[in-house]
Amino acid sequence: MKSKAIVLSTCVLILFSVACTKEGPQGPPGPQGNAGPIGPAGPSGGTGATGTANVIYSDWFEFTASDWADTTLPLTPNRVRKAIKVAPGITQAVINQGLILSYFRLSPTEGVIPMPFLFNSGGSYHFYNLFDVGKIIYALVNRSGNASGSFNAQFRYIIIPGGVSGGRLTGDAVVDIQTLSYEEVLKIYKIPPGGKNFD
Repeated sequence: MKSKAIVLSTCVLILFSVACTKEGPQGPPGPQGNAGPIGPAGPSGGTGATGTANVIYSDWFEFTASDWADTTLPLTPNRVRKAIKVAPGITQAVINQGLILSYFRLSPTEGVIPMPFLFNSGGSYHFYNLFDVGKIIYALVNRSGNASGSFNAQFRYIIIPGGVSGGRLTGDAVVDIQTLSYEEVLKIYKIPPGGKNFD
């Protein structure tokens, strides 16, 4: 009889223990606590690179023989021939604060040459350009005689507005854009080798 009582007591303890460990239903969520204090400000980020949205570039273009004419530019006694290209993107603000790059090539298969340029072809020629509002004046100076005829070449210009004229951040260094090659300028400003981005 005593052993039955012990067994019964053991069973009751086991059942009681199981019943006590059973979890009840989850209660409703408590109220949200107060917001913690604002953490300290992080370090300032570096200045981002200037975008290329405002950079203007022309397609390659040529002048006909009739486009070249004598001029009265004050470079006497040298003879000068000039040709004018309309360039609406050249404003007074660009002239004062921006940068205008001009290039030429003798053919699509030859290298691109930045202007101004001094070369010898039957004499000492100086090839350069002047910028005015809405136009570029290309001038060919023959320092050893008369400049006659036309200059058979293709031309292209790139207008970089104020704010990036003095230099451009590339990697960890600011470089003078005018010291870069034509190919490097195309890469920095994401300019295609042909075509223009204005009407």
